[in-house]
Amino acid sequence: MSRPRTKTSDRWYLRKGHIYYNFGCCYRRNDRVHLDIVKSALNPTRLRFSLGIPWATGNKEFALAELEKAIHTHFTVKTVTGPNDGSTEPVMLSDLVDRYYKLFYSEFPKVTKYLTDRTLKYFFSDSDFYLDDIDAIRNHIENKLADIKRQYHPNYIRKLTSNLSRIFKYAHSRGMVKYNPVMLDSIPEVVKSKKISYTTEQVLAIIDYFKAKQKYDMYYLVRYHAVTGVRLIESLRFFNKDINNDIITIHGKGTANMKIMSREFPMSIFPELFDIVEGIRDTCMDKTTGKMFPWIASVHPHEHLKTAKKVLGIEVEKGFHPIRAWRENHLIKEVGIAPHIVAELLGHTQIVQREHYVTALGGKVIEKLVNK
Repeated sequence: MSRPRTKTSDRWYLRKGHIYYNFGCCYRRNDRVHLDIVKSALNPTRLRFSLGIPWATGNKEFALAELEKAIHTHFTVKTVTGPNDGSTEPVMLSDLVDRYYKLFYSEFPKVTKYLTDRTLKYFFSDSDFYLDDIDAIRNHIENKLADIKRQYHPNYIRKLTSNLSRIFKYAHSRGMVKYNPVMLDSIPEVVKSKKISYTTEQVLAIIDYFKAKQKYDMYYLVRYHAVTGVRLIESLRFFNKDINNDIITIHGKGTANMKIMSREFPMSIFPELFDIVEGIRDTCMDKTTGKMFPWIASVHPHEHLKTAKKVLGIEVEKGFHPIRAWRENHLIKEVGIAPHIVAELLGHTQIVQREHYVTALGGKVIEKLVNK
């Protein structure tokens, strides 16, 4: 949609992912709130009018609610009533989405909320349909899928289409649509990642490379990874305060409340960690904040590692994760630590371990571990 000629700070939008996000906005004009609603195939008339209230933060929630109502009225040109109680049944796709959000959205985990918002943005941010025109909805979904398949990984597309299918499965179970327009064959199969790992010689060569270059932040980062098997994001979250009584608290991935995902790594079982930690404190640590490594984003250490691999002729795909995979297998095969203990140390489930690591060890090793 074309935006009103006002600064971004002088416009209010419905939340991203909302079915009406691209259908209109509130904008500031003469210090009053005005609504701007786009035209579409359903209603070719564009609307702009004033709500008659001052442009003030306290009026934002009310203004956005009025915007949503106005957009809905603008695009909905027919209604039906329920068969028994006379209640209004969803007619437009946007009606269905509104009901779905009210019933289920608040109960979703954070990641499901994010995926649901992204799904609706990708498929319906610029379109609305009558629910009884299910064939048009199906064709629209298939056209959108053809576009996004050129941009995104099959596993991500699978998440989006599965979320979309869940919405229409609910609609079909309530008789709102004739069938689920998300065809099963349009949901991609899971693509399992390759089991990529460095060799011991390659890990040692990378460590020696950074030491020779006197790039001590990378030298200690790779050494730290080679001992603990942490994820890169966990290293970037590593602070001096996370070391207490020779126990390192590692803040895991995937949650704003990192305490939920935290795990403890005892330094005593790998004495070389004491030397590594002291080296980090002396050469890398920010003395003001206590942040152990200097980077905020992962792009810079990845670039340094990529350069090292190119110089050394190491043709392993990806960056730091193969170090984690190498350490996983090394702890089980060479050190002889039980797989479930290794899973605890590295902070992933035994299901992940079984699918991506232990199956690659070979039957003899697994048999030996079981019989210990």
